[in-house]
Amino acid sequence: MLPVVSIWVQFPKVAKALILILKKGVEIMARQPMVTRTITTTKCKVLCLDLVQEKPFTQEVILPRTYKDEKAMLKRIEPLINSETVKVVHVQSAETEETLYGMTEQEFIATAKILPPREKTEN
Repeated sequence: MLPVVSIWVQFPKVAKALILILKKGVEIMARQPMVTRTITTTKCKVLCLDLVQEKPFTQEVILPRTYKDEKAMLKRIEPLINSETVKVVHVQSAETEETLYGMTEQEFIATAKILPPREKTEN
């Protein structure tokens, strides 16, 4: 461990910050391990038709993953929106977005679904 004088000379900004932290009694929190996942989603602006009022309207839908064309998107969107009173007509626009999601390991353990162990594959 370096003597205090040596730290002050070599890293004056760090030493000043440590003194301020100690004077104010601020607790230094340890970094918590996180479970993270980057997920690509497709945000779609969808043209729909209200069959009761006979009026078109747009609705925004966020789908997991990416899709090769409008037909593939519509196949995934229709079960979400279509009903007796509303029908999906057309995907007006679509853009993909990558988002980093995360939670602490404790949150993950509390909320995750437990799966059966993976089978080992022979090489």
